[in-house]
Amino acid sequence: MLGDATIEVNGKKKLNKFEEWNESFVPKSRKRHLISFEKFLRANNPDDSNESGKLVMTPEELLEEARRDRKTDASPVEYMYVKRINVYKNYLLGEISEDTGKPLSHGSVRTHLSDVMRFYEHYGFTVPRSARKILYEYTDQTVETHVKTDVGRDAITEMLEKADITEKALILAQVSSGLSNKDLLNIRVSQFKRGRHESGITVLKDLHRGKLENKSPIEYTTFFSKEATTAIDEYLEYRNRPPVHKTKNKLEAYEKRRVTSDNNYLFIKKKIGEPVKSARDSDAYRKMSTSSLLAIYRKLHPPTGKAYDWNDVRGHLLRKYFNNVFAPKGIHSDYSETMMGHSLGGSRDHYNIPGTKELIEAYLVVELDLTFTNKEMLKDAKEDLKAIEQLKVENEEIKAQNKEMLKHIQAQHDENMFLSIRQQDTEAEMTELYKALAASDLYNRGGKIKDLVEKKLGITK
Repeated sequence: MLGDATIEVNGKKKLNKFEEWNESFVPKSRKRHLISFEKFLRANNPDDSNESGKLVMTPEELLEEARRDRKTDASPVEYMYVKRINVYKNYLLGEISEDTGKPLSHGSVRTHLSDVMRFYEHYGFTVPRSARKILYEYTDQTVETHVKTDVGRDAITEMLEKADITEKALILAQVSSGLSNKDLLNIRVSQFKRGRHESGITVLKDLHRGKLENKSPIEYTTFFSKEATTAIDEYLEYRNRPPVHKTKNKLEAYEKRRVTSDNNYLFIKKKIGEPVKSARDSDAYRKMSTSSLLAIYRKLHPPTGKAYDWNDVRGHLLRKYFNNVFAPKGIHSDYSETMMGHSLGGSRDHYNIPGTKELIEAYLVVELDLTFTNKEMLKDAKEDLKAIEQLKVENEEIKAQNKEMLKHIQAQHDENMFLSIRQQDTEAEMTELYKALAASDLYNRGGKIKDLVEKKLGITK
């Protein structure tokens, strides 16, 4: 088998051609190359090993085989070394990772393939474009098991329950602000301190996101919720808290993590190396990387995909959760897009961007949906929701009573209209009767009949 420092084949401790190529790389890359080459040899020597378990095929033999291929008139895709790499690709696609128990991701397959091809190319045996296209086939597909993945409130709450003080501050900061991984880790202590608002949230102004095509960066404003602000305060207090036991290691760790200036990064690595002398950014050696942030999410919420080992919870999906809480509250998408540093497009970037006051008002409407562990806020919210539901019930009852009352009033009105019309008809009929009497002999005879008719008809003497 391949050793950690050298490759042993048939009792020989060195395979010079491989080590000549590999020694020019950094230790981490050398180790990966060893793993890739061992897999390559095993893929092409499934039953070709001696009794001691050491692989018989050597790098020198592989290079000699490639030289023979070059002397033939065969098509590049028929070269034996190209065929071997293709066999290696199929071997990798069917391999199960010992760490995860799942197939290798397509990215890992491409990395192992590239390692072997770089070995061949170092000695002048390039893989032709036509063959390279075949070799990389099926290694750049989209991971179907994670298409349209969303992160729900339960998953975020579960992560927070398992998080330490640093991890909790990071998660709440990102999900409550909609910041990208890079923008979140670029926040300085001074920006956090300046952003305190009377409502308890933190206002992050004058943030910048780069824009494509060499255009000016996008300026935007976003917020940390009250819950996130409290968590970050606790995190900073931890960074500045001297150790109880004054051991050398604990004191060194304290000196490396403590806040020494408002220009320090708000979030820093858990394991900090030594500072870089004469660095333009004196705090860069402590800055947390995006890969470290991804590793935190991976630890707190292990991947659950059936096929490939991708994170179900990533910064992008927390931004998506942030964006999705606005629409149900009836808030226009311009507000959430602005808080996330997105361009609204065209002239809307100049005329439609909401001001800070409007953004704060909109944010306070959705803040509860971005709160996960603040028990007092959640308790108050539950009581408010209960009161709202009771008001809704009472409102429906009042609506029903008003509906019945309106029906009764309408019926009474209809009846009054009917009686009024009947009265008018009766008066008209009586007038016609008196007119008939006025033309009759009874009127001419005089007496009470004549007086009554003249009174009703308004006849004056």
